[in-house]
Amino acid sequence: MRRRGKVDNNQSAIVECFRSLGCGVLILSNVGNGCPDIAVGCNGLTCLVEIKNGTNGKLTSEQVVFFSNWDGMATVVRNIDDAIQLVDFMRRCDIGVIQNNDI
Repeated sequence: MRRRGKVDNNQSAIVECFRSLGCGVLILSNVGNGCPDIAVGCNGLTCLVEIKNGTNGKLTSEQVVFFSNWDGMATVVRNIDDAIQLVDFMRRCDIGVIQNNDI
């Protein structure tokens, strides 16, 4: 059964932060079933991001299962500083990005 995700009240500020840093953001909050809230694209990488409020926000059991089964980049972001640190990490990764005109 699909269970709709709840949107944390800091999601819009964190999404705006990612976008202001030049990242692409895809909102996934309505996917449910443990799927993280957003996908962030930066430097040819995509990271699934679960947004939590402050230090008290914990992953649901569905989110724990999703994260344990996901074989890609995924993390929890709790505030603007976490978002900036994630973008800094993604920018430091050198994966030899393929541009659309290279395909």
